[in-house]
Amino acid sequence: MQQQNPLSNVRFDQTTGVVCENCGSNVFTEGLYLRKVSKFLVAATSDKDQVIPVPTFYCIKCQHVNKEFSPIGMEEEPKNEESADRIF
Repeated sequence: MQQQNPLSNVRFDQTTGVVCENCGSNVFTEGLYLRKVSKFLVAATSDKDQVIPVPTFYCIKCQHVNKEFSPIGMEEEPKNEESADRIF
């Protein structure tokens, strides 16, 4: 049995826009947080640390990630000076 998308009946005028908490822009793009997991925490099938991609959205104007787009329990980590202006 095929399930219907619950949002398929929602009209555009029934939605609310999302804006960047930092600059007010309303255009976002997709990005990834990358998280390392120690080989000692993952199943015994691997002898290497693992990398987990965590999808998010960020503002295309200022690269800010709104709090609502970050996974629960993940605070923004400090950036080093070299990467502070670049997200990619």
